Amino acid sequence: MKSKDIIAVIEPVGGHGGLDYYDFNMLNSIKMQHGYDANLYTCDETSEYESVELVYKNIYGETNKFIRGLNYVKGTLFALLDAKRRSAKIVHLHFVDFGFLEYYNLILAKKVFGFRVVGTVHDVESFEKYAKGDSSRHNYEKFLTLLDAAVLHTEYAKNELVKNLKSNIVDAKKIETIYGPDFDVESLDSNFIEKNVAREHLNLPQDRKIILFFGQIKKVKGLDLLLKALAEVAKKEPSVLLVIAGKVWKDDYSEYENIIEEYGLANYVDQRIGYVNNDDVPHYFNAADLVVLPYRKIYNSGVLIRSMSFGTPVLASDFGPFKEFIIPGKNGFLFEAENVESLAENLHEIMADMTSLKQVSLEERASIKEHFALDSIGKQYCDLYESVLNM
Repeated sequence: MKSKDIIAVIEPVGGHGGLDYYDFNMLNSIKMQHGYDANLYTCDETSEYESVELVYKNIYGETNKFIRGLNYVKGTLFALLDAKRRSAKIVHLHFVDFGFLEYYNLILAKKVFGFRVVGTVHDVESFEKYAKGDSSRHNYEKFLTLLDAAVLHTEYAKNELVKNLKSNIVDAKKIETIYGPDFDVESLDSNFIEKNVAREHLNLPQDRKIILFFGQIKKVKGLDLLLKALAEVAKKEPSVLLVIAGKVWKDDYSEYENIIEEYGLANYVDQRIGYVNNDDVPHYFNAADLVVLPYRKIYNSGVLIRSMSFGTPVLASDFGPFKEFIIPGKNGFLFEAENVESLAENLHEIMADMTSLKQVSLEERASIKEHFALDSIGKQYCDLYESVLNM
């Protein structure tokens, strides 16, 4: 391994979808390793940062879709040309979808520029679709076969992906689990804000028991389940307040407004719909007594990791990645997935006895320090890069 081999990280979502914090931590984790350096190429909605090139310009918004597509193509081309100029050894692509533009990135990096390519698969849901007979299955398998290595952020996601692939097409040894760098362990203490200060900053009441639903609002995240459970809890705990903070993604928010009206929840829900800027994020988590993740399906949850890093107790659905990280009653809570009654019962029990939350908070932070130190994550990435370079 030569000193300071360069890794070109290409992740177009960045600040547009809240991946900027993740990106910066990934960048830092790689730079912690003596033999590697890294540059990030992302979208222009991302704040400026060391070793970050904002090459994807005007690829989101109301501009003509064809123009945005051309901007995307130009962004990737510029990123790869710059990576070549810097003598990068590996291109690390990120996939939140497996469409034409993602395939373009992969073909250009691998076949045209000749890079070794590592890919992080953030969402395996597309594999679910083709596993049920979708005719595009072979397209997704092409992604995996072209990659020199793939990264997933939970064992659950890795297992879901592997079981849906033909063993003679994809070598499972090329697929690694590396926990997502969703935060920096070193920032644990600096991110702490007194609850009353956080609530004052956000103009939230000091005398309510606050439940937080944070992040993108989409059907798979089960906000409807939480609202219906809240209706039951509010009858017994009238001081409860649900704060919804995040922007809507391919969902009809009016459905949730209808539930709020139907169940008479206006006094129990604070709706803050829209993008949450990075400066306000620590305030939301420190202001909350409990974060609830009533997801129907997920492969990795940055909100879970962020919650645990702030020491904010979490109540989550009892499947997949949540079971991978949460030990019920010790460092978090679980309820039966998609079961409103189970969610309501657990919510009421937690809200009725807030004393248990302090110890859970301490255990959460201990879990985070054990599994998510950036130097450890960076070493795993760089070990993977070294194995790819030695192929």
